Amino acid sequence: MDDSPSAARGDTRTDVSTGRTDARGSATRARARLRELADQLRDDRDTVDDPRTRALFGTTANLLAALDDAFADVEDHLAAARPTGLRLVPDPPAQPGT
Repeated sequence: MDDSPSAARGDTRTDVSTGRTDARGSATRARARLRELADQLRDDRDTVDDPRTRALFGTTANLLAALDDAFADVEDHLAAARPTGLRLVPDPPAQPGT
């Protein structure tokens, strides 16, 4: 049984035939959380008085936006690497006497 935090949240998506998790789904969920936190920090930045805290919130929001871009690149790469449905078909067996 998987007792990991991701399994507890129901985040694990596993291909039964290969036992591998779905990286695209993980990247999509991570991107949503990054954007949500960046938006929250930008909103909170406007409510604090301390200039250092404002700068920290703004810088962190920008960093999270850059991470979101990196995850988008990963999703694009995974989508490009997705099988197209074509598969190699072996040559037919040789006929006797040919």
